[in-house]
Order: sequence, then structure tokens, then C-alpha cells
Amino acid sequence: MRIPTKNRLQQICVALGSLLLVLVIHFGTLSLGTSGLYQSASAQDTASPTPEATESPASSPSATPEATDSPTSSPATPEATTSADTPATPGATNPATNSEDLVEVGMTVLGFDPVKGELEARLEFIPQGKYSQNESTYPNQNFLLTVNSVDKQGSEINFKAGKPMDASSVKFTAIEGDPNGYPFDNHSVEVYMELDALPTENQPGSTSVTSVPLSLKFYGNLPGFDISSTPTKENTSEVVANAVSISRSDTVKFFSIIVMVIMWVLSLLSLLLAIRVVMLGKLPEFGMLGWLTALLFAFPAIRNAQPNVPPVGTFSDFISFFWAEVIVVVALVLLGVCWLRRYSK
Repeated sequence: MRIPTKNRLQQICVALGSLLLVLVIHFGTLSLGTSGLYQSASAQDTASPTPEATESPASSPSATPEATDSPTSSPATPEATTSADTPATPGATNPATNSEDLVEVGMTVLGFDPVKGELEARLEFIPQGKYSQNESTYPNQNFLLTVNSVDKQGSEINFKAGKPMDASSVKFTAIEGDPNGYPFDNHSVEVYMELDALPTENQPGSTSVTSVPLSLKFYGNLPGFDISSTPTKENTSEVVANAVSISRSDTVKFFSIIVMVIMWVLSLLSLLLAIRVVMLGKLPEFGMLGWLTALLFAFPAIRNAQPNVPPVGTFSDFISFFWAEVIVVVALVLLGVCWLRRYSK
């Protein structure tokens, strides 16, 4: 009795599956065994000392004089004998200590308004080295911060000695950029900061104002934007001068392009349907008129669904939204006229 074709295919599939399972188990066992051998071999290598390490001075008479010399027989060099008690050379500086004598500034971007051209950021200050009070986050003297803020009140911020340097929100103005180029608009913001050390109450007769070294840490993680900061030519160790570049993220650009394509496809489809109905000489269905009317009012909502889109008048509107609205209106007018001329009781 011959086995039906369906049963034969099922048996072949079962046999192939069993063979594949056996091969997987076999190769898995081999791989585990090989890894175990490698691990045991590496363990033996680490456990067994090397010949150089097991050789003792007594068993190796051919040792070099440098290796067999004792500390008493070999005087150390002047550099090696220099201890922490040795007085430093006059005029010498410690680079590690000097590099820590600064105020660390953390700049976190909170928001950006392309229409107003304003960048809002939060500034946090951490004094370090000789500017810190007992190695804390409190300053040991008075400071005056000068920032190119939009608000006059926020352009100069005072910090008192022994008081926390509270984080402050500052707004910067954009010097370049046009929001009407959405979603391919680029903006530029200049950031300028300078911190001066003022005399304290313990120094009533002192009127000297000294600049404080600054170290900027920039955090530009803002949804929908790609933000980067680069130092300018005016940037020094005591003056922070950075150029912040802002553009739309790749996700926003991709989504905006998809929305533009959707509006073009729907509008052209409605126009082709209207032309088809007119050429066939049939009476347009009333539901088609309702669909085109709903599409006409749905396009503004689809357009506003783009992330952080400015008001109407952007580059994306001129290449998709306005044309889509005009095409849908033309299709709706064609169907309306056709329905009026061909309708009969």
C-alpha cells in the first residue's frame, strides 16, 4: 500500500526536523567541550608559574649584575630619592593642582523656540580647587557672572561666598536661522560667559577683580533637535565663547517627508477618481463628495501633526500642503458640477 503524498511530506519534514535537532545538539556539545578545554587550559597556564618566575637567585648563576644588586649596594638616583619633604623649586607649579583651580559650568538645554529665536538653558556651577570652601560646592569668595542673556536681569548674576551657587535659567537669542525652512532649517546661537572674583568682606580695602577659569560641560539632548556646541576664536580658559548649532533631527525630517508624500498621494488619488467619473459619464456617488470634503479639512490636521512645526508658511507647506489643498478642491468642484448636471429625479 502506497503512502499518500501528504503523509509522505509530513514524514519527510519530521525526519528533517529530527536530523536538524540532532545536529544542533551535537555541535552544541562540541562547542561546550571545546570551551571547557580552553578554560581548563587557561586555568593551568595561570596556575603554573613561568620559568622566569620560578627561577631563584641561587639556581640562576647567570643573573645580570643589575638584577642581583641589593638596594644597599646600588645608590638610587636623585630623582628616585626625592620625597614629598623635599622643598620644591621656586617658580615650579603643579599642573594637576592648577588644572583643578576653576569653576565647572554645566549648561543644559531646556528648550528652543525657532519662531522667537530663543534658546533656554539651565546653568549649574561647581567651584573646585582654591575657589571651593572646604572642598564643597560652596564658593569661598564672591563671584559675578556675566552672560549674553536676552533678559537684562539675567545678564549679571551675583554669587555670595559661603552660599550655594543656585542653578539659574538663562535665555540666549539666535543670530542665524529661519523657521520657515522647516524641516531643513538651521539655527545658530552664540553663548558668552565670564566669571569674575570680587573682594569679600574680609578684604574691605581690596578693589581688585580677577577673572576665574571656567570649564564648560554642554548637554544638548532636546527631543526633535540636533544640538552641538563648538568653541569659537574668542574662547579662552577664562572666557566661554561657544557657537551652538541647532537643526531638526533626522527623525523629524523623515516624518515630515512622509507627511508630505501622504498628502500628495491622497490629493492625486482624489483628482484621478474625479476625472474617471467625469469621463465615464456616470453619476457621482454622494459618499465620494463627502470623502473629498472630509479630506479637505483633514489635511490641516495632518500638516499640524508634524513635530514642532511652525505656523503656516513653511517650506514644507509650499511643496506639499498648499498644492494638496488646491488639488482636492479641484476634484471636489469637478464631482460637484458633474453631480448637478447628471442628477435627475
